[in-house]
Amino acid sequence: MHLCLENHSKNLVTLWQGKYKGLDEGSESYCIPDNVWEIIGKETALAGNTIPSSFGCHTPNIWSEKHLFTAEDWAFWMVHIAPYVLRNHFNCPKYYKHFMKFNSILKRALTKHTIQYSFTEQDLDELEQDIVEYVKEYEIIYYQFSAQRLSTCPLMLHVLLHIPYDIRNNGPPCNNWTFIMERWCGSLLPAIKSRKEPFTCLALRQYQKVQLFEVVNRYNLVELMPQRRDMDVPSRYEQLFKKSAFISANSIYADLISFLRKPVVQQYIPDLSIRKKIAKHLTTSFGGSIGSWLDILLPTMPCWAKVHIGNGGDLIRGAVGQMTGQRAFCDASFVRYELHADANAHRPRAKEKFVRTVYYGCLKYILQCTIPPNPISKNTEPEIVLLAVVTTCGTQGRDATLELTYFKAVTSYIEIVDLASICAVVGRIRISVVDPQWAIVDCSGSWARTVFTDDSLAAGVDVSQRSEL
Repeated sequence: MHLCLENHSKNLVTLWQGKYKGLDEGSESYCIPDNVWEIIGKETALAGNTIPSSFGCHTPNIWSEKHLFTAEDWAFWMVHIAPYVLRNHFNCPKYYKHFMKFNSILKRALTKHTIQYSFTEQDLDELEQDIVEYVKEYEIIYYQFSAQRLSTCPLMLHVLLHIPYDIRNNGPPCNNWTFIMERWCGSLLPAIKSRKEPFTCLALRQYQKVQLFEVVNRYNLVELMPQRRDMDVPSRYEQLFKKSAFISANSIYADLISFLRKPVVQQYIPDLSIRKKIAKHLTTSFGGSIGSWLDILLPTMPCWAKVHIGNGGDLIRGAVGQMTGQRAFCDASFVRYELHADANAHRPRAKEKFVRTVYYGCLKYILQCTIPPNPISKNTEPEIVLLAVVTTCGTQGRDATLELTYFKAVTSYIEIVDLASICAVVGRIRISVVDPQWAIVDCSGSWARTVFTDDSLAAGVDVSQRSEL
């Protein structure tokens, strides 16, 4: 945390702003003008309104509020925001390419928002080679092998070279980082009530916590302590829907369960255009004609505004469930969904070739469609199909976890997909003023997100073993 986020990341931004220890650019030209930094700062601050709160705290303005940045802010900015807001703002592309190497190192090894739990020897060899190349290029660009610029090479730059060695000896960096210790220290700060005797207050706070653990352990009070809610059990505001036999064959995440969350309109009447799209979707999945399905579909169906994906998935708020007004909010309506698309769809006589394709769009709402018994789908009992009404983004099948992904605007085209096809909530950032476009922030992929929870008093914890540690 302190190595890459609190030190090296901060030093890089200070260098780009031309404020690093009174040094100029020397023989290079890596500084970004102040007027451009003002734009970058505004884009960073406004991004918090269109990035889900589950991704982290609202990121401050990198230009005027850099002093408010925490390690978590630095992590999210360097990994997810900086690649977009810094692009095309350097005088020479080599500075941006050099930064993207550091971005790749952060993604694979060090940040709180993208954790890699396992490494092969090949992964570590590649990481070590990338770090060595990054440090060498850093010395050429910023140090320039000048004694007057030696301050650009602090100890933290050299320590980067030791990261692969430390992983080989100590395991993934998330096993050794200081985020947990920082959170513990943060929990102790409210206990300091006396400026004269702060350490006495800290000791008393920890002594009281030990007393609490001992009382819980001695009198077996675990079941009376606050419990963390099981994320796969619906709350009173949610309704659980397990896997349906009517999930389309082109859905990839067909095994996910869904928790539909209020508000809900029980007797929602979709307009004719939506009904036709639903009929077309069912025709593609089960055969028949659009007209036949229009006759089979019920005239009303419940319309839900929110969904919580089971098995540790995201909470997604449809566009109809978003707050309106002047108050800023974290938009959680944009989603990533994946389908098996026919690569030969434009060739009618060619054999079907289905490939996994990534799409992004804005979830409008969810329809709980009940399919009555009918000869087309051959169901003998009424079956429920959960359908997502999505307005698409023109991302041309790009995957934002692998490459920078942009779109101009949300299209007016409405697509009906199985709710099981939606796999994650995503954020977006508005980039540029002259030719504005949106950039996708996708935190899914091959990494995991960190969630800190206090399990010390949760039910099922063996307190006697915990007290012995």
